[in-house]
This record gives sequence, structure tokens and C-alpha cells, in this order.
Amino acid sequence: HRVDRPALVEMLQHAQPEASASEIDMQVEEVEWEGQSAMCGLVTSPAALFAMEKVAQGLSDDERKKCLPNAICCLPFVLAIDHALQFFYKALDPEYLADEDRQESLVGAYRHFANRTVGTVPLTRNRYRQLRRLAGPRGGEVERALLTGSLALLPGRIHSQEVFLALTSTRCR
Repeated sequence: HRVDRPALVEMLQHAQPEASASEIDMQVEEVEWEGQSAMCGLVTSPAALFAMEKVAQGLSDDERKKCLPNAICCLPFVLAIDHALQFFYKALDPEYLADEDRQESLVGAYRHFANRTVGTVPLTRNRYRQLRRLAGPRGGEVERALLTGSLALLPGRIHSQEVFLALTSTRCR
């Protein structure tokens, strides 16, 4: 899950009206750090790290700078490799990625998901539940707006996407 940054800020401000803007910003940064760390934790296998290196090589300097100190942003990378694995279970194999067209395809998927996730904050399961709990006391309409979107009630919403990170054929037996 991920949430639009303005919606997260508004939910935290409503829950803590006495908090200053800088305190809310620190809380948003903490949630963002947690979510990014969780995403980066999913890509520690040698195959994923090799694919990450190939994607980083295909990006411009400006694209790589957006994710410093990492070579690339983990959330769009996880979504890109998940997408690739849905079509071919060996999509991360070094032999498969030796082909430049396949590398460029993975870079294209990364760019697609990077554009799609701009302005959103990745959520861990606990933070997702926390946001749902914050919305609950405000009524069903606000909770529905958080889940499906309603700019009249909230300046953003939660976005959900299942990540399967397809298993190899040997693990599927």
C-alpha cells in the first residue's frame, strides 16, 4: 500500500491538532522511511540486486539522484520486478537480463512505476492499519474517501497493489 502525501499529512494533522507543521513533517518522513526500508528489504537477493544494477545503468543521472543514497528507488523497482515476474519467472536471471532489450524493458517498467508512485508514501502493514484507525472515528465517509478517494473530504487516498514476486518453478512444485 501507499498513500498520497497530502492525505497522510491531513490525517496526522487531524489526529494531532496541537502538533506543529514541523512535527507533522517529521512524522511523515518517519512513515516514508519505514515504507522505503520495507520495500528495500524485499530486494536483497543476488538476482534482484543484479537486476537493480542493470536498471540503474539504464537511468539518467537525474533519475538516479531522485533516490539518493540508493542507486534507484525501491518501491518502483519492486513493482517493476513484480510486473516482470508475472510474465516470466526467470525475468531476474542474469542470463535473461544479458539481453539489452530485456534490460530496457525492465528500465521502462521501472520508469512507469516511478512516475505512478510520485508523491506517494509507501506504507508498512502497521502504518496502513494506523491510517485506517485514524479515519475510523471521523466516520464512514472519511474512511471511504481514504480508501477510494474524494477530494471534497481528503486531499488524496490510499493506493493498493498486490505484489506477488512470483516464485521460481522449483518452489511452485
